[in-house]
Amino acid sequence: MNVLQILGDVFVFYERIKIICKERETTVSALLRKIDLSTANTGKWKHGGFPSAEVLIKISKELDCSIDYLLGLTNNPEINK
Repeated sequence: MNVLQILGDVFVFYERIKIICKERETTVSALLRKIDLSTANTGKWKHGGFPSAEVLIKISKELDCSIDYLLGLTNNPEINK
C-alpha cells in the first residue's frame, strides 16, 4: 500500500481547510497568519502537497479539528478527547 492509497484523495487537505475556515467565518490567509505561516504554502497544498507534521498540528489545534479529518482519513472533524 502506498501513501496515496493510505491518504486517499491528495487534494482533500486544502479543501477541508477551506471548509472549516468558512464554517468558522475566517479565511485560510487569516489562519496562516495566526500560525505564522506564509500564504505561499497554499500553492503547494492546492496541488496535493501536505505541510510538515509540526504545521499540521498547528493547523489542527487552531481549527480545533482532527488531523485525520484534515488528511481525509475520516469524515468526522471531531478530535478524540
